[in-house]
Amino acid sequence: MKRNLPRRVSVGIGLALLVAACKPTVPSKYLQPDEMVDILYDLQLTQAIAQAGYGNKVGYDRNVYYLAVLDKYGVTTAEMDSSMVYYYTHADALAGIYSKVADRLEEQAQAFDNTANPISRFAQLSENGDTANIWRERQNVLLLPMPPYNRLEFEIKADTAFKVGDSFQMNFMSNFVYQNGTKDATAFIAVEYEKDSVACFHTNIVMSGVTEFRIPANDTLRIKRLRGFLYLDRGNDESQTLKLWFANNIQLIRFHRTKTDPAQHAIADTVAQQHPSGRQPSTQAVPAVSGMSISNSFVGKRPVQNRALPASQQ
Repeated sequence: MKRNLPRRVSVGIGLALLVAACKPTVPSKYLQPDEMVDILYDLQLTQAIAQAGYGNKVGYDRNVYYLAVLDKYGVTTAEMDSSMVYYYTHADALAGIYSKVADRLEEQAQAFDNTANPISRFAQLSENGDTANIWRERQNVLLLPMPPYNRLEFEIKADTAFKVGDSFQMNFMSNFVYQNGTKDATAFIAVEYEKDSVACFHTNIVMSGVTEFRIPANDTLRIKRLRGFLYLDRGNDESQTLKLWFANNIQLIRFHRTKTDPAQHAIADTVAQQHPSGRQPSTQAVPAVSGMSISNSFVGKRPVQNRALPASQQ
């Protein structure tokens, strides 16, 4: 047995080298995955800073910060463009970058308590109580306008904590990192009730900032589950330039309707419907219809058949 040990070791080393040699690598003329992770992470942070500006200066600041990040890493816009084209066509490499950027955003969100953020008022909620955060997926996602990375699906099954008359509000911070093209993302939620009734709601996101998406209560039917997705549309622009949408600090808040203080629920409704820009978000609803399926309930140009990114790659 001892005489065979060196041979086994050499065979093992040979197999390891063979596996390493067969592993696909990114051509040297493109930005390497670790470089892309660093650049995209910094772009997310700087673009969020630029969005905090006002008026016409926001667009100028976003472009300045974009060029500043590229300059920090010694990268030209042409190199960034060609690298994005490459990664758009190599799903495995893109999935790895996607996962690492999302993980770093998650760490950053947990380490930084932004009390000025309107979403922070629900940040400490648990899954229990009259007002609870029932979101169980990751809090930060990055979507690109190409399947399967243009869509995040979720499902929340009702438990004994759900009550008739519950209402909901989905909150998140949006940040578009685009070189050009129309920004168009969608949040969609279908609420399935007993007796096979479904009510569908969606809102479009076309600019960076806070999104507060309200789902009104049904006073007669018990909820079975909520299903939905976040989706990034490519629009009419078929170019392969940089187009990313970050949805950060995602929350799904459930509100119980209290009998002791009905005014409290009315105030919550009013606050939830307010928009940072002073106008109400473009939320559209489809009333509950018996037997309606989710796949047929979302009307518009956005396909619903694109599969979600597997949990292991999110």
